[in-house]
Amino acid sequence: YSMLIAIGLAFCFAGDVYLIDGDQQGMFERGLASFLAGHIIFVAAFTSVQGAKNVPLSLERELAVAAVLALYVLLMFFYMRAGMGTMQGPVLLYMVVIALMAHRAIGGVDLSVPFPSQATLAAGGAILFMASDTMLALNRFVFPPAEGAPEDGRDRIWVLTTYYAGIALIALSCAYA
Repeated sequence: YSMLIAIGLAFCFAGDVYLIDGDQQGMFERGLASFLAGHIIFVAAFTSVQGAKNVPLSLERELAVAAVLALYVLLMFFYMRAGMGTMQGPVLLYMVVIALMAHRAIGGVDLSVPFPSQATLAAGGAILFMASDTMLALNRFVFPPAEGAPEDGRDRIWVLTTYYAGIALIALSCAYA
């Protein structure tokens, strides 16, 4: 579990590096791909630990979480798609994968285990990661700065705070794995 989380975090770090110059040609796409790979690895980590710990499966909870996340992805995609241009396909794929990552993290929560636990930290981290990415996407595709206007950075505090808190919780979940 810890090794998979470390590899996923390394891909997220690469995504961070690409997004530093996200306005340059191809950098946003490379960052998106790096984060996509990180989320796929997180899915593998969360799924593997659930099997290893024999986390009880609740079909009702799995379906309810999947329905909420699917509705969220659909609503956000249709709200943002006009500003995505040629990025609609890659962004939709990314949204589906990060929702799957959150689903697997939330699916591992065993309410009979005291807090904090590996699963509650991972689930909290996944939710914060999604919140960060939502704000980032809204700022890029729905509310971009006016052409030629510099980015004022007011929104970055929220994006970065939720992102780093999410990453920290996912990393801390290794201490309980």
